[in-house]
Amino acid sequence: MLELIVDISKNPVIEAKKNTRFCIDFSGCVPSTAYLITLNLNKAGINTEVLGLYNLKNSENVNFEIVVNHIVPNTSCLNKIKGVLHDNCGSDFTGQIIISKDAQQTSSYLSHDVLVVGKNTNNQTSPILKIDANDVKASHSATTGRADETELYYLCSRGLSQSEAESLIVEGFFEKELKNIKNDAVLEVIKKQLVM
Repeated sequence: MLELIVDISKNPVIEAKKNTRFCIDFSGCVPSTAYLITLNLNKAGINTEVLGLYNLKNSENVNFEIVVNHIVPNTSCLNKIKGVLHDNCGSDFTGQIIISKDAQQTSSYLSHDVLVVGKNTNNQTSPILKIDANDVKASHSATTGRADETELYYLCSRGLSQSEAESLIVEGFFEKELKNIKNDAVLEVIKKQLVM
């Protein structure tokens, strides 16, 4: 699968031509600015993935929307968004899956998982499904949870500081998705924005 970086700060409109994993670069985001990625699937048989990983610190906020338009039959898209919120940080995410009347045999999934390791955080998730076809699979999920206190206690009892223990848990939260990125240049960009 082809892997490409998508600069969300440019509000891109993407016309998917090949099976591609689009990895979001959040590094150019400005607080209090809303960003939009539009992905159009208008070639039958295309399989795509949108991967967005963010680690917000120092009272950062991110506000973004992803719109996936399934236009023709037999397309698929996996939208996987994962974020970490430290003290005074917030995220506002809207994910739209739009399946047109002609886009039969479409498969689309949207997930947004947030790990909270700080205080005074705010997370808003708005999944939207607009389906006009009748032979499709479309669903969404969202989770928000705190870092496990038992895990933090265990790591601290082994000599790690609180911040070292939190960093280890954050690394584990992103590990599976990072291992799936095969393009070294793409992986370097994504890892850089997740610096613990």
